[in-house]
Parts: sequence; C-alpha cells; structure tokens
Amino acid sequence: MGAPELRFEPMNLNAHTAEVIRFCEDADVCSFGDASRFNAAEYFEWLKAELEIDPRFGIHVWLGDKLVGQMELGQFKSEPTAGIVHLYYLVPEARGKGFSSQLDAYAMSYLKKKGFSKAYLSVSPANLRAVRYYTRMGW
Repeated sequence: MGAPELRFEPMNLNAHTAEVIRFCEDADVCSFGDASRFNAAEYFEWLKAELEIDPRFGIHVWLGDKLVGQMELGQFKSEPTAGIVHLYYLVPEARGKGFSSQLDAYAMSYLKKKGFSKAYLSVSPANLRAVRYYTRMGW
C-alpha cells in the first residue's frame, strides 16, 4: 500500500510566514549541516518577489489538514526553456514515508504544463539522502 495522497496548494505567505521560514531554514540544515548561511529576511523578500511573478512558484504540501512541506518551482533564469526545482521540503515526520515521489510527480507535471522542455535542480553533496533520491529519480 502506497503513501496517502498529498494535496498541493499555492503558498499563502500571510497565513504561513513562520512555517515558510522554518521549512527553508531546516532545508539549509539538511543540505549544509547548519543554517549559518540562511538569512530569513532576504529569503522572504526573494520568495515574495518570485510569487508576484508566478503565484504557483511556491507550493505548500498538505497531508489532510497538516502542512507537511513546500516546494519552489520556476524558470531557470539563464535558460528560458528550462524549469528549476529550487526546493523540495518535507517536515521530518513526513520523510521516509514515500511522499517524495508525489512531490517529484507534481513538480514534473507543473513544469511540463509551463512548457519547459527540461528541468534542473541542485543538491548539496553533503545531503546524501537527497543525492540518493535524486539519482534514483533520474535527476
């Protein structure tokens, strides 16, 4: 039996500012071992600007009525025909439960609908769990 179905909705920054910041900060910890390079104010302003360009750039991931993650999906700035996954994030209690493939499927569907012929993502080599996952998924 597979993982329960997740729900994907555009971010509501007004309602979930604290979670948005906390999720990205934790993603830095997962990626780099700490969040010393994370600047919440700069991140929030960048995210807000991206959402003004495309309201579906930021997606919140829900399991029932619980916010369990977020994604950031957009255009690769130096290659207009390519999309980019800036962030896949799941809260710790949602990791390892088979949800990642749903995030990936949503992202690929969204980027294809936007007309991108390819997509990029980057991952810290120190984030071995993510590297293994992305490799397995063909990234």
